[in-house]
Amino acid sequence: MKSLHLISTVFLLNLGIYQFTEAQNTCGKNAGNSNRIVGGQEAIQGRHPWQVFLWHPGFSLCGGTLISNNWVVSAAHCLTKLNASSLIVILGAHNLSGNNNEEISVPVKRIIIHPNYNETTITNDIGLVELTKNVSFTNYIIPICLPTPSIVFPPGKSCWVTGWGATEYNSSKTLPNTLQEVKVRLLSAEQCKPYDTGRIKETMICTMDIKGGKSPCKGDSGGPLVCSENNIWYLVGVVSFGYRCGVEYDPSVYTYVPAYRDWIGNFVSTSVFSVSSGSASIGFTSGLSHKSLSLMPFIFSLCCVLLGDLWFVLRFG
Repeated sequence: MKSLHLISTVFLLNLGIYQFTEAQNTCGKNAGNSNRIVGGQEAIQGRHPWQVFLWHPGFSLCGGTLISNNWVVSAAHCLTKLNASSLIVILGAHNLSGNNNEEISVPVKRIIIHPNYNETTITNDIGLVELTKNVSFTNYIIPICLPTPSIVFPPGKSCWVTGWGATEYNSSKTLPNTLQEVKVRLLSAEQCKPYDTGRIKETMICTMDIKGGKSPCKGDSGGPLVCSENNIWYLVGVVSFGYRCGVEYDPSVYTYVPAYRDWIGNFVSTSVFSVSSGSASIGFTSGLSHKSLSLMPFIFSLCCVLLGDLWFVLRFG
């Protein structure tokens, strides 16, 4: 009987370690490889599992990005004048009218707006939302990785922006029901300044479609601009503002997430920035290496216990 308890204990311990490891290796990975955001098309379900939407019943919605099991990044202008108790975060959603089995809704514990956010200049347009509980990761709910200083996304790089915002500029059409995605190219703040010299700051980043006609629009605010590096997806920007959605040579402007690394780290574990050898992890506890915690030690330990128990039964039974 004691040996049976021992088997169970070791099994559960190793299973817990394995699940922890799997969570570490989860961020920035999606279920698809393949957009209305203007000029885009419908996204494949599960392709952007970090995308959430912030629902304030009776009011317009904004997007957001899951960065850990209980924190979401969004735009400050989406969160100002809101009480945490009035906001609901929907994770795993694809079709807003549906209540599919993959999505969950979580109340909000607190809202943190960047202390230097300026509503007039739209600078420091970033905020954090803490969930009331830790969420479990699935194929449809996965956090994005946050880039470390060593990861550089050069101007001209193709990235993706997603949301449930308007599909046409200055249109009265109903907002799309299904998550949209579109591929755009990065512009540095310096390259973007000629389009709006007085407003673009170094803590911003812009995107533009080479041919025009593709961009985020009204309703996409707060959502993610993500870029891939070594098959890992990183949060590079938060949709902030634009000019004329989808109009040629009109850039879209985002809060540049790497510029707020230290501020985010004041509230969220810095392990969400952890990157090693081209891979990324979110990690929930310091001091444990994902390289040493995997499925193989679990199998090895279980086999040792089973063989030892079998020897005990044969020897003394």
